[in-house]
Amino acid sequence: MEGQANGTALTCDPPKNFTATREYGGNVSWIDVSISSEGPDRARLGLAIHLSTGESIDPSFGQQWTGTEDGRRFLTLSGEEWYTANVVFGEDPAAARGLAERCIKAYLGET
Repeated sequence: MEGQANGTALTCDPPKNFTATREYGGNVSWIDVSISSEGPDRARLGLAIHLSTGESIDPSFGQQWTGTEDGRRFLTLSGEEWYTANVVFGEDPAAARGLAERCIKAYLGET
């Protein structure tokens, strides 16, 4: 979350799980991240590098990746899943659609 938003780490069970809040623009989201071992090529690149060498990748790598076709597809699908989750948890579908569309456009640099 560094450089992206504020938040608080709530729990940490390295290297398996952590929970935290993500706070931005007066809104709070709760995240729960779990890592499972399903083979050496199944985790994200940055995590794999850090766990195997202790090093980290250049943060601009993520920014470059989001400009690729795969990155843009990931951001779009993530926004659609966010829409679905909001509706499941009681948000008005029209309001949730507007929120998701604005979020997707912002992450794709279309605002």
